[in-house]
Amino acid sequence: MIKREIIYTKTKSKVNCVNYSFGLHIPDEKNGYAFALSLFENNTIELYFFHGKNNGVLSDKFYADISKKQDIQSITLSKMFRLAVNTIAYMKCFPECVKDGVPKISFPRGEDRSDNNVNFQNF
Repeated sequence: MIKREIIYTKTKSKVNCVNYSFGLHIPDEKNGYAFALSLFENNTIELYFFHGKNNGVLSDKFYADISKKQDIQSITLSKMFRLAVNTIAYMKCFPECVKDGVPKISFPRGEDRSDNNVNFQNF
C-alpha cells in the first residue's frame, strides 16, 4: 500500500489517495494479472488492470452499471474488479500469506513444461 497525492493537471486540482499495485500469477494459466487500484479520499475507487488481451481502467461507479449486464465484456470487467478488490481484502486479512517478489521455482524445469507454464509449491 502506498499513500500518495494525485495532481490532476487538466483541472488543476489535488486529491489524496491510497494506491495498491500488485500482480498475480495463477498456476497453469498462460497470462498473469497486473492491478493498480486507487482508493480516493472521496471514497471512489479506480482500477487499472492488465491480463493478456484484456486491459483497461474501471471505476466503482462504472462497475455498478456493468455488474448488471450479461455480455462477455461486462462479465470480464466485473470479474477483474472483484478479483482486485477481493485480493486486497485477502492481503489485508492474511498479511502473513503474502510474499513480495516472484516465488522461487520449487523443482527443475521438466520436459512437460513450457516457458509460460511454471508450477510453484508453497514456500
